[in-house]
Amino acid sequence: MPASGTTQYRGEILELESVTVGAGPGSVLVDIVLPAGYKVNNEAPSSFIWTVDGGTVVMAPDASGTRVDPSFPLEFGATFVEGTGVLTGDLSIVYCDALAESI
Repeated sequence: MPASGTTQYRGEILELESVTVGAGPGSVLVDIVLPAGYKVNNEAPSSFIWTVDGGTVVMAPDASGTRVDPSFPLEFGATFVEGTGVLTGDLSIVYCDALAESI
């Protein structure tokens, strides 16, 4: 059981293969496929937080934050700079049974 004041992480960590991109404007595409029988919860906000190690990506100002009822795929604007770095997305997608409705 977690210590008082902490929560147990119940998500999934995905590490994608490295890619090489050219410098300049571009985008980061996020396409999430939910399990069969589930849908994005259209009443709860999902969150998207981007961090960069190495300064090689500048995400658009509106890339981080919350969105209610996001529709996938989502495209986030970005500018890529020459060099090597790591882009990390901390995504929290709220979803529920596709047949569940608010009471």
